[in-house]
Amino acid sequence: MSIYQYSMRQGLMLAVFFCINLLLSFVTTMWVETAWVITLCSVLSNICTIWIIILTYYITRFYRDIINGGNLTYGEGAGIIISTFFFASILTAGFRLALILWKPEYLSTLFSQSLEALKTLSLPEDITLQLNNSIEQLQQPVNFVFQYIWVDTLLGILLALPMALTTRRTQANNNSSDNSIEPDTTNNSENSEQ
Repeated sequence: MSIYQYSMRQGLMLAVFFCINLLLSFVTTMWVETAWVITLCSVLSNICTIWIIILTYYITRFYRDIINGGNLTYGEGAGIIISTFFFASILTAGFRLALILWKPEYLSTLFSQSLEALKTLSLPEDITLQLNNSIEQLQQPVNFVFQYIWVDTLLGILLALPMALTTRRTQANNNSSDNSIEPDTTNNSENSEQ
């Protein structure tokens, strides 16, 4: 099985957790105004994010140990992680677009909250105008969805850099870490002759 076939299959599993994160964000943006529910959704979102990182590690290790015979180079590990995040983000994009088309006011609410947060930062006027222009361009559903495909892929790249180092193993590493002891048959044959 190629890396990309494996990444497509595992990207489906990762997309489920991406969609849960998106759904938690959608619920807090659209319907919830109670502080404890917002806090609960935030905690669940953080747990989901941690689970995505752990799941990505085990997806990469499974490929290394079971599918690839215990060997995985840094490039292969990074390729698995990045392509898994990319495929998961494509699947999540469909769910994100469906939510936006179902509740079009989600984008305007999300961006108005972002603009209010920017006003509290007291940024210079020119930077505020640039950010307002960028936000207006992102208010188109397709632009917003494509932006998040690349954001999720970029997060996959950032995660792949350290994680590919921890999951890599080459044939030379396998031989040096082999702790099995071969029995010495030469001494046994001499002892049996005596």
